[in-house]
Order: sequence, then C-alpha cells, then structure tokens
Amino acid sequence: MSYEILKPKSLQDAINLLDTDDPMVRPFSGGTALMLMMKSGIFSPSRLVVLRDIPELSGISLEDDDSVLIGALTTLAEMEKSDRCCQTNAT
Repeated sequence: MSYEILKPKSLQDAINLLDTDDPMVRPFSGGTALMLMMKSGIFSPSRLVVLRDIPELSGISLEDDDSVLIGALTTLAEMEKSDRCCQTNAT
C-alpha cells in the first residue's frame, strides 16, 4: 500500500489538497479509525492530508460577542484547562 502524506501549513492549502474528485484522498488528524481501516484493507488512500499543523483549526478564543470559538482540532484536555471556556455563560 503506497500513499502520499501531505502536511499543509494553512487551511487554504489543506482545502486545495483535498481533491473532491478522488474519494481516496482523506483529511487526517487523530487517525485511529482511519489507521484501523487501512490495516484491515478496508480503505487504501492515495493521499492523506495531515491537518494537525494548521493553526486555524486549534485553540479556544473568546469572540467580541462573548461567544466561545473552539477549533476543530482542540482536544478535550485543552478545553478542560482553558479559562476561556468558563468566561461566558452557555446558552
């Protein structure tokens, strides 16, 4: 099984690398389920686009309207330790 691993540094680069015409191209972050599927032969990617180095997808910020923005790659441990998650009332 041979596949390409790409590590974009921006969200726009990742979007450009995720070819919608090729169902064998997949975004990759944690990868537990994907790795199990690859090992068992259920899925053989042509390309994996690694998302973990894209700053826009991580972190927690308090927005101007007091909403909390949580990036898609933010871990539960980061949320648990963050003061920002507790600075606003959940609605």
